[in-house]
Amino acid sequence: MFRLPSVSTREHTEVQVIAVGETGLDYARLEFCQRETQLKYFKQQIELALELDKPMFLHLRDAHSDFIDMMKALEKRPKGVVHSYDGPLDAAMQLVSPHVAWPSSFVVET
Repeated sequence: MFRLPSVSTREHTEVQVIAVGETGLDYARLEFCQRETQLKYFKQQIELALELDKPMFLHLRDAHSDFIDMMKALEKRPKGVVHSYDGPLDAAMQLVSPHVAWPSSFVVET
């Protein structure tokens, strides 16, 4: 398995990265990974996707507020697909709004 810095610096030219994922936030399973740990590494994975200019394959369960807040705080947002979405319609609408992600860049699957 490659370390994130190795992939991000493109040391391994034989590897073709086409997307970053599956990654995201899943607060329904906090017994496996604490919220703070998920937030820390999710932020790093977003930064990697932006650095490589690659879309993200995102998982989102029971973490809508943190996910949306994190996306809103970004100067530039990654493109991607959100799956395992279990939130309310108003939160899904925020994910595809221009203030969170560009309308054409995110697909929300339920």
